[in-house]
Amino acid sequence: MIALLAFSTLYAQNADRRIGLGVHVGKNEYSGDLGNGLLFNLFESNDNVPHVFYGFLGMSLYAYLNPSFDIGLSGTFGDYGFFVNPEENFWGKKTAISLRLEYKFNNGYIFSEDSRFAPSVFAGVGGASYADKDKMTSRINHGVDVITPVGFNLKYFFNDWLATRYQMTGNFTYQDKRDFIERDMNDFFLQHSIGLIFSLGKKEAAAPIAIAAPVVTPAPQPVVQPEPEPEPEPEPVVEAVPEPEPEPVVVQEPVKPEAVEPEFTGTLQNVLFDFDSYEIRQKYIPILENVVKVMRDFPNTRLDIIGHTDNVGSPAYNQELSRNRAEAVKAYLVNKAIQAGRLSIKYEGETNPAVSNETPENRELNRRVEFKLLK
Repeated sequence: MIALLAFSTLYAQNADRRIGLGVHVGKNEYSGDLGNGLLFNLFESNDNVPHVFYGFLGMSLYAYLNPSFDIGLSGTFGDYGFFVNPEENFWGKKTAISLRLEYKFNNGYIFSEDSRFAPSVFAGVGGASYADKDKMTSRINHGVDVITPVGFNLKYFFNDWLATRYQMTGNFTYQDKRDFIERDMNDFFLQHSIGLIFSLGKKEAAAPIAIAAPVVTPAPQPVVQPEPEPEPEPEPVVEAVPEPEPEPVVVQEPVKPEAVEPEFTGTLQNVLFDFDSYEIRQKYIPILENVVKVMRDFPNTRLDIIGHTDNVGSPAYNQELSRNRAEAVKAYLVNKAIQAGRLSIKYEGETNPAVSNETPENRELNRRVEFKLLK
């Protein structure tokens, strides 16, 4: 039931998001009525101890919900038990599966979304099944428990698709009989694991900005007035022919030279964007207002608006994202009464970075829109 719920949730929430697939190995540690084995006895030199390292193999599947949260399904299979002495110990096989909600610190508020170091915390619900180590002996009380896992991850990204992860998980159980002893406190087991995370999937292209077409008001039709009836012509009057007047002297006025618009000699600053976004940030509104003033002060100029991205994501996706950024800036200028015919957009994706994409700071400088004034 948990598996079906998890996969249906992943499909519904992750149609256009990234998927993380993890493989890991680790160690189970018991704390209960027989004693406390947490963080102890990783290796034991006593030859009488038949087994003290209770290892397991595991897999996990995570889906991106938003910059702060992931949802995941995790499963492990391996040994579980605790050694007191040859007469008092239990040992068997344990299978655990859980559905988890993970809060990430690299969400743009605590750490940058581009940070290679990505810690997180999680909590969830699941189940654990216990079985005998072999058919010859019965050294664990087999059955199924409901568990509540809580813990933290320490993840480091080597690149966009590969990361390594250390995870510590505390599992609270709702039974107290797997070690054959039932007392006041339920059994508890801790899991340590280390492994690799592979990022799969591909984001879909962002939808372009819809810009409303200008409303054209038809010109009013002229009102046709009826022509007046012609008045009767008066009888001709014979007048004396006057003496011809001397021709006037024509004085030509000097031609005034046409005013020449001066050229703009300043610099138009770039507008920078958040990761995977084409929304205009509030702190760049003064830069756009300066562009509006320049276009009004120099009415005979045209403007190229050029969109760019960093190198995170596919080239096709970044090409569309750079177009959306240029369209967003053009829409702002048109809304400020700058004629659309004076504005043209270009979009170059990740092909023309201003600086190298090796650091998060450089990638932010490449997520930009540039301006170029034209005659």
